[in-house]
Amino acid sequence: MPRSRRSQEETPSLFPVFRPPWETRGIFSDHFLKSRLDKVESWPTDDAKTRPLYDSLLELWQRRHVGLEKGNEDTTCREFLEPILSSLGFSCLYKEDLPASSSRMVPDYLLFSDEATKDSVFNSDPDAKYQAATSLLEAKKVGHPLDAISKSEHRFPHQQVRDYLSNATDHLGRPYFRWAILTNGNC
Repeated sequence: MPRSRRSQEETPSLFPVFRPPWETRGIFSDHFLKSRLDKVESWPTDDAKTRPLYDSLLELWQRRHVGLEKGNEDTTCREFLEPILSSLGFSCLYKEDLPASSSRMVPDYLLFSDEATKDSVFNSDPDAKYQAATSLLEAKKVGHPLDAISKSEHRFPHQQVRDYLSNATDHLGRPYFRWAILTNGNC
């Protein structure tokens, strides 16, 4: 999760200086994250509101990172990512099939802007769920390199996300999402 420059300078890091808090190789623009993200209109600017959230998520990581590194992907999802998503205000559905996928593609999470939106489509067909969702999230075990092939999926994690996004379309071929989250839980 990118932080403001001031927060990065004030907060001691759990990671060596040479390891940034995000990985962008071949996925996103490092330049955008470092120099433009904090200028996006929806980027939070009130440290009084964001600092307690950041501190609570950092505390969660400090409390659980050893067990997360020993655990598996489900441990990462249940013990780390779900509390983070909840803290950020997302509601989610776990392992929902893509609506029109013949290859049984299943991202780890469908993300909704709130619980009421998720509740309104919970009993609906996959098309309605995807249409109401904000995006999707693909998770890997803490420490799993995002540039290494996932043994269970037999492809790179970024390929999974790309495939989910390109297959998450309605019956006319229009995409449900233009972005997704890929994470291994590492802060």
